[in-house]
Amino acid sequence: MEKLEAIVDDIVFQSDDGMFSVLRMESKAQGRFTAVYHGNAPYMGENVAMEGSWIEHARFGRQFDIQSLQVLQPTSVAGIERFLASGAVKGVGPVTAARIRNGNAGDFGKLSRASGTGTRHQRQKGCRYR
Repeated sequence: MEKLEAIVDDIVFQSDDGMFSVLRMESKAQGRFTAVYHGNAPYMGENVAMEGSWIEHARFGRQFDIQSLQVLQPTSVAGIERFLASGAVKGVGPVTAARIRNGNAGDFGKLSRASGTGTRHQRQKGCRYR
C-alpha cells in the first residue's frame, strides 16, 4: 500500500447513499490525479492523508483506490481559507473566507476584526471568537 497526502480539488461523483466517491486530487508529489473512495467524500479543499494503491480502470484510466482516508487539520493560512470557502461552515463561502483572511492578516482566531463579519454575521455562523 502506498501513502499519499493531497488536497481534494473537486468531487466528481458521490453516490446517493454516500458509499462511493470519485475525487479529483492534487498533491506536490503526484500532481493532479483521480481517486476513488468507498465512503463519504471529504469537503473540497480539505487536505487528506490516504493509503491505497494505483489501479487501471478500463474506461477511466489510472486512479488511486483509497483504502483508508484521514482528514488533516489545515495548518496554513491558504489551507484554512480553502476549508472555510469549501462550504463546510454554513454561510461561509469564498467571499467571506477572503474577508476573514484579509481583515485579520491570516489570524483566523480574530473573527470580530474582519470586515463584513460583524457580530450578527458571526452569530449566524456560530462563531464565538472575540
